[in-house]
Amino acid sequence: MLPASGFLSRVHERYRTPFNATVFVGVVTLAVALVFELDTITKFVNFGALTAFMALNLSVIAYFFIGRGQRSGRDLIFYLLFPLLGFLIIFYVWFNFDVGTFLFGVLWLAVGIVIAAVKTKGFREKPAVIQEL
Repeated sequence: MLPASGFLSRVHERYRTPFNATVFVGVVTLAVALVFELDTITKFVNFGALTAFMALNLSVIAYFFIGRGQRSGRDLIFYLLFPLLGFLIIFYVWFNFDVGTFLFGVLWLAVGIVIAAVKTKGFREKPAVIQEL
């Protein structure tokens, strides 16, 4: 869904790997490693991972508990209680990042949401990547 995703998604003929994306990630990683300290990079990675896990927990609730209406006693535990507890624990950790990490992470998340909104015409169309699945 990134801009220039056609370029980034090309697969190398001989090696059958996303060569352009691999080189791009390597260059960006090198630039980040030269600019930021390891501790800062670790905080950014942790912010991103925790954000993804919060989204995963919310998606379990949305898909199974709300969307599919799975609400038996067992379903209540596995599709509402556990994901909600997981979300709340991660949310607590997430909000205890230092201000710089939190602001950078939220800004990065906002940029991603804006790109997704533009690519999906306000979330009304499925992106090509998902349509191909």
